Amino acid sequence: MSSAVPYAKANLLAICVEALPDVQVTWGYPGQLIESECLWLDDAVGTERPSIGQVSHREKFTIPVVVMVHAQGDDHQSAEERAWQLVAAVEAAVLAHPSLNGAQGVTAAYVTGKTPEGHIADAARAVSIVVEVTVESKV
Repeated sequence: MSSAVPYAKANLLAICVEALPDVQVTWGYPGQLIESECLWLDDAVGTERPSIGQVSHREKFTIPVVVMVHAQGDDHQSAEERAWQLVAAVEAAVLAHPSLNGAQGVTAAYVTGKTPEGHIADAARAVSIVVEVTVESKV
């Protein structure tokens, strides 16, 4: 195994689907099929620390989880409040599964940041919050 990223991402996706059954959850941006409440896993970013003289190595990477809620008209407050509810559910799910349900190579997973953003498009408003899930692994 060269990296734990695909295993961690697959298990994180499954955990989010379980935690938010009424929300669209996808591996990557859903494009034109985006729903009013959605969550997607973006590309992982991170570092690798090879172990000199050993077969295994350690990784530390972050999987950005993008939470987006669309609201019609000027109801930005409702969209933002709902987005934070979804963020709380993602955070609770990661806390409940610190190895991402035993994802291959994963030794720890935890939320390390939350970055809110607001968007205005035509008559709609959208709020997105990026939840940074940091993963440590030994592969």
